[in-house]
Amino acid sequence: MMLNRKLVNTQQAIERLDSLRFAWRGGPYEFNLLRRLGELQFAVGDLRSGITTFRQIVKYFPKSPEMPLLSKQMSDEFAKLFLDGGAQSLPPLVALALYYDYRELTPVGPEGDEIIGKLADRLVSVDLLNRAAELLEHQIQYRLRGESRARTGARLAVVYLLDRNPDAALKSLQGTNAQNLPPALQQERRLLEARALGDLERFPEALNLLGQDQSPDALALRAELHWRAKDWLAFARVAGLLLGNRAADPSPLLADERKLVLQLAVAYALSNDTAALDVLRRSYEPRLRDTPDAETFNAVVTSVSRNASDPRQLAATIAQVGQYEAFMSRYRDRVAKGGLSAIN
Repeated sequence: MMLNRKLVNTQQAIERLDSLRFAWRGGPYEFNLLRRLGELQFAVGDLRSGITTFRQIVKYFPKSPEMPLLSKQMSDEFAKLFLDGGAQSLPPLVALALYYDYRELTPVGPEGDEIIGKLADRLVSVDLLNRAAELLEHQIQYRLRGESRARTGARLAVVYLLDRNPDAALKSLQGTNAQNLPPALQQERRLLEARALGDLERFPEALNLLGQDQSPDALALRAELHWRAKDWLAFARVAGLLLGNRAADPSPLLADERKLVLQLAVAYALSNDTAALDVLRRSYEPRLRDTPDAETFNAVVTSVSRNASDPRQLAATIAQVGQYEAFMSRYRDRVAKGGLSAIN
């Protein structure tokens, strides 16, 4: 063949074979021509054309003894595109359209699940949350059972929570429950369910679900629930646990820690706890100096002690400015660094 003798390049060979495909229909000639054309199209990364060509072989030569081998080759090329990084060069929506066009080629088992997971990760990374949810919903409904289904149900719940759809998150978790799940997965699902309940303002149910869990994620969520329920004293107790001995640690406060200190000041101000507010001021005022939060912190901690005309209005205004979102921030960071597979 001219390609083997390097008289033409691969693209030129594809064009010549494509022009010959209509010159002779039927029999081994057309079968071999289409097969070679498809293989070359795969070789240059033209997956869509390669699969279309192989599908024509399936249509015209359904009884060929080589059909199982051709079907496997199509499936392998499809998997290679999504698992070996080829789809990364495509815009996310183009990659998604390509997947849906040839979804029947998705391999069964873990390899196929990995393809779906990688595609869902890409969609989430560009904030196409509803499309990622559709993909995971289909996987849950048709591909998974038991623990794998429960694990993907948790990932779907994260997508829905990021998309501010707590009803759908709750439905995803309740619809994918299973027995004998690993403790870590059980905890993950419990935290996500509590967050969904909190977003629906079902605070007592959410707090009851957390039980005695003292993990960092549970504490962050418990603080958030108390904050949103306007239970300032309960928020202050949990915020104190989250900060621990941070006042004695000379290292600079992180942005999330500064926000927590600021909101703890707001909680003390709203509950009119002057003594606690004064302790907080002495502990953290030097640490917040020269930070973006210094002015706001000083305004809150002095509002009660200086008998401001309406200190509660000041504190309430600040309380409404920023919701306490440490819990979902942790999930956003985990998804950004490791994709949805970083969840449980």
